[in-house]
Amino acid sequence: MKDGLRVSIAQWLAIPGEVASNLETAEAMIRDAALSGIDLVMLPELWSMGYDPDHMARHAIEAAEPIDGPCVTALCALARELNIWIHGGTIPESANGLIYNTAILINRQGIVVATHRKFRPYSPTGEHLVFASGEGITVYEDEEVGRVGLVTCFDGDFRDTQAALRNERVELVLEPAAYDIPGASTWNLWYRANALASAQFWVMAGQCGVNPSASLLGASQIIAPTGELLAQGPVCNGLTTPEAALIFAQLTITDEIRAVVEYASLLDAPSPARAHVVGS
Repeated sequence: MKDGLRVSIAQWLAIPGEVASNLETAEAMIRDAALSGIDLVMLPELWSMGYDPDHMARHAIEAAEPIDGPCVTALCALARELNIWIHGGTIPESANGLIYNTAILINRQGIVVATHRKFRPYSPTGEHLVFASGEGITVYEDEEVGRVGLVTCFDGDFRDTQAALRNERVELVLEPAAYDIPGASTWNLWYRANALASAQFWVMAGQCGVNPSASLLGASQIIAPTGELLAQGPVCNGLTTPEAALIFAQLTITDEIRAVVEYASLLDAPSPARAHVVGS
């Protein structure tokens, strides 16, 4: 990964079922972020269709498009025009007669270089009834952005996901989300701990605000390999929707981070540790 990579997150509450309006907001926020000289900007999960669980199936069907559909095509054109990387959050992708919750990574030339289908649909809000599942983490490598791991929201909550990202020597994890408010402790603590344990940068974009059947946490965050929070967006209290916000950070590889990376490599050594169970 290029030392000093400048990243930004676009955090807002997408309007459920309003694809054209949501695309207009996404484009405006990407343009605003680009004015600050960023290298990469990231959108939240399901920004094109919004996140309203009671109407998720209908909104997904109405907003579903192939990877070369209108939303991704618009983002590709914008990446090319602005000469930036865009992580397009996720969109409802139509493929093989199914709908997937799919993330898109677009390079400076406006080319989709990686996609990731969410493989852990969040059943408490009925995602598993709407979206087909992908098959695991996605890893992409490039000289500028480094060895990147792509996961989406609930994917990242699992220990086996964190282990897979570590085993693949991922340097930078990009995770779009629509995290709900009850998950705040996991969002705030679990990811910082794992960033430290695996010596990885994490960029996590969340929708933020109150929808008719869901309150989404926001708190989009950029975490250093030291576990330090480099930047965080506004947090939803479940009563009101914060204003849209851009979150910025520069991913600088300091001496402290180099030491953390070296220490994390020690943790990958074979261990003789095993459980010794006593008593009944």
